[in-house]
Amino acid sequence: MKKLISLLLATVFLLTSFVSCGKKDKTGYTVKYDLTDVPRSLDPQLATTSESLMVVENTFEGLLRQGKNGELIPGVATDYKVSEDGLTYTFELRKNATWSDEENTPVTAHDFVFAFQRVVDPATNSAGASNLLCVENAPKILRGELPTSALGVSAQGDYTFIVKLETPNPFFAEIVTSSIAMPCNEEFFLSTKGRYGLNPEYLIFNGPFIVKNFDEQRRMTLRANENYHSGTPVTAGGVDLYFQFDDKPDKDNPNSVLQTGVQKLLERFYTGKTDAAPITYSDVEILKAENKAAIYSFENTVWGLAFNCTTNTYGNEKIRRAIMLSINTDALTPSISGNLSPANSIVPSAVTMLNKTYREIAGYDLRTKRDPALAKKLLEEGLAELEANKLSKTTIICPDTGGYAPILSVLQRQLQENLGIFINLEPMPMDALNAKVRSGDYMLALVPLTAGRNNPDAVLSTFAGYSNQNITGYSNTVYDKILTDAMVADDIAKASLLYKQAESMLMDSAVFLPLAFETSYYAASPNVKDLIFSPFSYKVFFKYAQEAGK
Repeated sequence: MKKLISLLLATVFLLTSFVSCGKKDKTGYTVKYDLTDVPRSLDPQLATTSESLMVVENTFEGLLRQGKNGELIPGVATDYKVSEDGLTYTFELRKNATWSDEENTPVTAHDFVFAFQRVVDPATNSAGASNLLCVENAPKILRGELPTSALGVSAQGDYTFIVKLETPNPFFAEIVTSSIAMPCNEEFFLSTKGRYGLNPEYLIFNGPFIVKNFDEQRRMTLRANENYHSGTPVTAGGVDLYFQFDDKPDKDNPNSVLQTGVQKLLERFYTGKTDAAPITYSDVEILKAENKAAIYSFENTVWGLAFNCTTNTYGNEKIRRAIMLSINTDALTPSISGNLSPANSIVPSAVTMLNKTYREIAGYDLRTKRDPALAKKLLEEGLAELEANKLSKTTIICPDTGGYAPILSVLQRQLQENLGIFINLEPMPMDALNAKVRSGDYMLALVPLTAGRNNPDAVLSTFAGYSNQNITGYSNTVYDKILTDAMVADDIAKASLLYKQAESMLMDSAVFLPLAFETSYYAASPNVKDLIFSPFSYKVFFKYAQEAGK
């Protein structure tokens, strides 16, 4: 069982040659890295943004964690056993693990009991609650039918943590490496009076680093946790995370101080102010030609057309299907270039199962066959159900950058020619687009979906009725059941078939039309080694970082 589970871990890439600007101190190398936004919440059970998760997963430690090569290694747990029926996990905890408070309070099994209970408590509203549906009584607790104390977790003394599952789940060992499964000290949590995780002042840490300083206007500094005990010690001295930049303009580029976002991150990387950075596709060839950095890439995002199913028009499945069936997605291919590639399915290839990419297992093309005649028939039937003669004015909101306009222009022309539907395009900054999508203030939207973890559910649950991340308002109890069945499937092959069924259902119901997969790129300079980049949620793990040549 352990061997099987270990194959499910996220594919992570060990960067063995890196950057120049970090510094050494007596405790090790201090890495410098830029974030695109301020970490909003450092509560492991609630953190969802990539910035928050990066801090959480470097300052907390769960039962297990990922090693340098993506293997499962001990975290707070020194060992674990799985019962023959696969329903009971028993974790033995290290007795020298402590919190970062002045008393060096021990990390105990009770901290994990409380953390798991928090996740499934409906009042917590944790985005990751669906990951614990496999735990005994979790579904009933989430529905409010049982108290959190009924959850199948218990402490046998201070250093044995036991989890009972509803059904065997081959993904469970991976789940306990995620932020939601990290410990939470109940006494400290209650002492914060509702402010837990809102600021480092209201946190204690048990991971490789602690938050030493937090200037909300500029940066957060992490330093090696002196009280951290692990089978794999911390080699990095710390991390300086920047999210606001007021550097003076470079003499060769006087306007550089005005640059923002990825442009500014790139400039700081080029000038040696940071040790690694996400880069744009246009910079990949430049860096390769100059041979100044290692380049790493992950196809981890799908861009597609999301239909707002809460609107009167696009809540009608026949109208959605009419649009989907009328589009020749092959005709979009010439407009797709750069770091984009045609997408005929939803889950990106960075997600793996059974030691293969999920796409190899589920297939690369899940499109419903194009049928213009059926599309016209469905449009007529849908309009009749709405008692309308034609569609109301429809607008696609989309990013104002990124090279998506040519793709949408082809799509716009096809809908006009095939169905007589006139579509307006409304480009806007990504922040504004995200705000409109989150509030439901749109009809159609071109949006990115990025896999936050190594599981098809990371993308597919975005459309689940029970998810607070549902951006389309799609609600289908059959779809929800397929996903929950996949999460508690007793073997990976069965789970993969269920995920394919759910993905196909989304395509057939025309909830989301995938258009292009996007590849993300990272650059790292040659003077630091042993940083670990994950394809999921843009996270970097700093624990093993050290100066190259050491």
